[in-house]
Amino acid sequence: PFQPTQPSAIMPPVYPLIVAVFFYFFGIHTAQSIFAIHAFDCLINSLACIPIFFLARRSFGPRVAMWAGWAWAFLPYGIYFSAAWAWSTHLVLLCLYVLLYLAQELEHSPRPGLWTRFGLVAGFAGLTEPSILVVAAFLMALAAWRLARAGTRWLPPTLVASLALGAWISPWLIRDAVVFHRFIPIRDSIGLELWMGNNGYSQRW
Repeated sequence: PFQPTQPSAIMPPVYPLIVAVFFYFFGIHTAQSIFAIHAFDCLINSLACIPIFFLARRSFGPRVAMWAGWAWAFLPYGIYFSAAWAWSTHLVLLCLYVLLYLAQELEHSPRPGLWTRFGLVAGFAGLTEPSILVVAAFLMALAAWRLARAGTRWLPPTLVASLALGAWISPWLIRDAVVFHRFIPIRDSIGLELWMGNNGYSQRW
């Protein structure tokens, strides 16, 4: 087993927790745990076919949607990286597609439940990879702008989505503030990555 280390904010919590669950049940860095993690990534990668299908059907019709789903299923890059690279990329991609699908509905409806779902998915995605929050904020602002142009109330649903997002990410922000005694925007790995970029990957950390 690994030796205890100091607390860090190198990565956001979602994917490390998923890996930790597999390590708990199958052992740390055993062949079984590595196989299980890659199988999970392959499953997540394949599930992206579902929002891809619905996005394409809404924009281009059922025939194009079917071809888009099958194209993703057989895309070599998706197959290779999900089976060879254990990282949060595939989960972030699935979250992004779901956000894009929900954002198309936000533009036509101020229903609080719909905007709450968008905020919760955005918060989960942000704790998987924080950079996706920029996309989520843009999609939410665009939907609010289009609601405003249509003369529909936009401020209450926007606040609801923002509160849902904040409820998801605030426990991790509080944890970082308590542990490190300063504000950290979900992750703080720039120093480590600058060192690794200038010293190569031979020594790792």
